[in-house]
Amino acid sequence: MTHTIQIKRGTRAQIEAAKAAGQLRDGEPYLIIDEARLAVGLSSNGYSSFAKDGDNTDIKSLTGITGGISTVDYVQFDLGAAIQSAIGKLNWNDTDGTLEFGLKGGNVTLQIGQEQVIRVRNESGSTITDGQAVYITGSTGNHLNVTRAIANSETTRSKTPTIVTENIANNNEGFATTAGIVRGINTTGIPEGSAVWLSPTTAGGLTATKPSAPNHAVLIGWCIRSHAVNGSIFVHISNGWELEELHNVDIDSPTAGQVLAYNQSTGLWENTTVNIADEKVAVTPEGVPGYLWGSTQNDGVLRATASIHIQKDASNSYIELAVGDVDFGTF
Repeated sequence: MTHTIQIKRGTRAQIEAAKAAGQLRDGEPYLIIDEARLAVGLSSNGYSSFAKDGDNTDIKSLTGITGGISTVDYVQFDLGAAIQSAIGKLNWNDTDGTLEFGLKGGNVTLQIGQEQVIRVRNESGSTITDGQAVYITGSTGNHLNVTRAIANSETTRSKTPTIVTENIANNNEGFATTAGIVRGINTTGIPEGSAVWLSPTTAGGLTATKPSAPNHAVLIGWCIRSHAVNGSIFVHISNGWELEELHNVDIDSPTAGQVLAYNQSTGLWENTTVNIADEKVAVTPEGVPGYLWGSTQNDGVLRATASIHIQKDASNSYIELAVGDVDFGTF
């Protein structure tokens, strides 16, 4: 025996009219004949239509898909949707003009193309707070160990690669920014647009005042917004250089009074001890050629006025120094 199953059919406009009139039924199938598409009633005035082969425009949600999606030409994100970031969620951030992705832990959202982050381990002995500068002390497993950096020594500043971008408890892991924008931190006291430096007095701290020697000037980046809670900085760390760290300088066990001298054979600037003899200028009466002489006729004493006039004697090979009464000291 042959059975024929018929379902209600009509154009999209007719189904929309039935919807408006409350004539649909929950679970009842419909055929939209002008689109060759199936639909099913959700209530007396609601229905849902299905995508057909080769038709992607009506896919509203991919929730529940457990397999992969292949050969997708592109994905167009809704630029006006107000989406709350979450772990593993990729969405459009219209404020920053880029896609963003929620990272592990739920405290950090990565603005794609605008920042770079790494996962680090806190080995400092206490919680490192969001926005503090850290330096590398080693590694555990697959992560670098960090503790708070401070600009008062070579050890605690030279390995400063990053700013933590969430609170990280001791012996725990979290994210830190190596380049890009760190948001939601305390930047009070740092003018917007100004350079941000590693503090030489507070471990992990930031300052708008450039440290001076013997402290180390470590540039952290630039302040975007000055605010106690919603401050932000653009991270671009430059540790600066010690003189002996330059590639064409070779300093070995420097001592007081040494100078840098260029060694042509090695092509390097090297620390060198210079022996300077006790040179003196003889001052004699009557101007002996090749010597300076004083108008007072006192050997070993040079006296002059505040204004000194020097000229070459026209008929001799020496320079005449006209002097007055100011005592420049004895030789």
